[in-house]
Amino acid sequence: KCRVYSLRSRVYKLMNLNERHKHKRRLPVRFREPLAQPNSNNSNRSIDFIQDTLMYGRKVRILNIIDDFNREARTINADYSQSGRTVVSALEDLKYWRGLPIEIRCDNGPEFLSSHIVDYCQTQGNYIKYIQLGKPTQNALIERFN
Repeated sequence: KCRVYSLRSRVYKLMNLNERHKHKRRLPVRFREPLAQPNSNNSNRSIDFIQDTLMYGRKVRILNIIDDFNREARTINADYSQSGRTVVSALEDLKYWRGLPIEIRCDNGPEFLSSHIVDYCQTQGNYIKYIQLGKPTQNALIERFN
């Protein structure tokens, strides 16, 4: 039998080392909910990231937060790397300028699943609506904006 190994697995085999196995991240089951149009301004917001590469190869990530009622861009944050803390700071700035929303709709990215944003939303009384895995149409308003 002829097996093709990656370079890393060949090195592990030559040195008689055990290969590391990445475990799947277990996420709770998300149920399908229709994308409802909100009735008032500032009640629902959608959050998502755009990633692009600059001319010299460095990646840049842009955080977009829009209001679902009038589809107004509430904030656009661009930085080289963004974490849950930067999402929380953007939401804090919005709280000062525009008030708190009732619901925040986002995907299952690691920034939105971090303890920083989950704890922040619990203390502020916001409800996070996560979309189903592999269903970006459930967050269609921000995807269309992007």
